[in-house]
Amino acid sequence: MFLLKELHNTLAQKECYIFDMDKTIINLNANWDAVKIDLQNLAKEEFDEDIKFSPLWSGCKYASHKYGKDHLQDFYDLLENKENYASKYLAELNSRGIILLKYIHKNFIQSAKKRKWSIVLSNNFQSTIQFALERFKLLSYFDKYYGRDSVPKLKPNPAGLEFILNAINTGESNMTKEEMVFFGDSKWDRNAAERFGIDFYNIYDFNAQELQILTS
Repeated sequence: MFLLKELHNTLAQKECYIFDMDKTIINLNANWDAVKIDLQNLAKEEFDEDIKFSPLWSGCKYASHKYGKDHLQDFYDLLENKENYASKYLAELNSRGIILLKYIHKNFIQSAKKRKWSIVLSNNFQSTIQFALERFKLLSYFDKYYGRDSVPKLKPNPAGLEFILNAINTGESNMTKEEMVFFGDSKWDRNAAERFGIDFYNIYDFNAQELQILTS
């Protein structure tokens, strides 16, 4: 259980609040098992080889190494289409993440005397993030959103977090890692934050009582 006063004081010192998307602020509810089967069938058709996509990206990585990235566009297109469908028709808001997002927006961003940032960093496609944020009217809560096709490497690699820091500091900002915080739901999110050296909070570590207090 977090000490909410300490949490509030810690978050007040931050300048950049980063959120994962799927299972953090929005639940895509995609049928990933069915998607993996579709990818396996496509691999059989394209390469005449049985490639396992479990975990999903391991199959893409294997095919990329063996056959070259130029042969993977059909796989990325299939995956993006499945994600986009889920984003448009299956997704739901994640109440935990939304409570935290609105709490941060109200207490630390709207009332800030200097510029602060709210950003999505997701392993989903850029288009998937946009569809979801538009559908649930969340675009106004974020300054930027970055997907798998707009950062150098996927989480748990911290390259996306470094990309965000560098992008902000190309302007007049001089933000440090200590002024960044990442909210997510998975070991990949935590791993990326720890490797980059920034604070991390798993939204599922907050209990119902704490979340209720944040909404009051």
